[in-house]
Amino acid sequence: MKIYVENLIDCLSEKIISIQEVESAMHALLVKQAMIFMKRRQDELKHESTARRRQARALSGNCTHQEGTSSDDELPSADMTDFQKSRGDILQDRKKIFEDVHDDFCNIQNILLKFQQWREKFPDSYYEAFVSLCIPKLLNPLIRFQLIDWNPLKSCKSRLCVTSRAVQCSQDKNQAYPWESGRINYNLDNFIYKFDSIGLKQMPWFTSIGEFMESSMKDAGKEDSSDRKILSAVINKIVIPRLTDFVEFIWDPLSTSQTRSLITQCRTILEEHSTCENEVSKGKQVIISRIMNFLIYL
Repeated sequence: MKIYVENLIDCLSEKIISIQEVESAMHALLVKQAMIFMKRRQDELKHESTARRRQARALSGNCTHQEGTSSDDELPSADMTDFQKSRGDILQDRKKIFEDVHDDFCNIQNILLKFQQWREKFPDSYYEAFVSLCIPKLLNPLIRFQLIDWNPLKSCKSRLCVTSRAVQCSQDKNQAYPWESGRINYNLDNFIYKFDSIGLKQMPWFTSIGEFMESSMKDAGKEDSSDRKILSAVINKIVIPRLTDFVEFIWDPLSTSQTRSLITQCRTILEEHSTCENEVSKGKQVIISRIMNFLIYL
């Protein structure tokens, strides 16, 4: 096991620079997108009247909109094309990072399985080595690798979007909600089935660590196993700093959809922290709590 861990550390140490480069590229792309949204919002405030925006929302069926917020999170077609191309290039670069690496050294489930076998066969040496403190640091590059495409400002659900063309196809132009009239042209070209960001709990690293912790709890002789705190430590040291970056540099507080998604992700994090309260960094817990309070009263 010692040789395996040494080889694993060497492998991940070699790949961390590439991971950081792809992380930076994705961050820069999202910041650029956020700046486009901000500029468009400023232009709208200058050139569009409140009455016109209310009419547009009524025609789109968005009756739950609150003044002072916005749900306009779609890029213009040209900008969206550029964004998707850049994002695709970044994800291709990410895919190449571990192409030459065996799954035993880049698949978190495989890695944790080896530690689980060590724990089952030689529990004394396993716990004496304080492995639970090492696993979050060891898996750090691989978890960051998976988080490159994670966006807490995007919904974790798929949704069917009606394009402006679909609304324009309505034969009844006086109908406030044209889809209720039954006269929309239901051509597939008029609709977009959109898949947004994956949630934390659906990510492979999250489920693998959860299974590893669950198997530890089945050990009757180790009811207070320190392995139960691994997930909380990972969230505290890896996920929260990344979430904070989104809040500080990318999040638009006036965006209804971004705010709702951020609240959902914060709740997920706080739920996981509540299971291992003693291991939570109180400073970071306060930060997340303040974010939640700010969002609730926004």
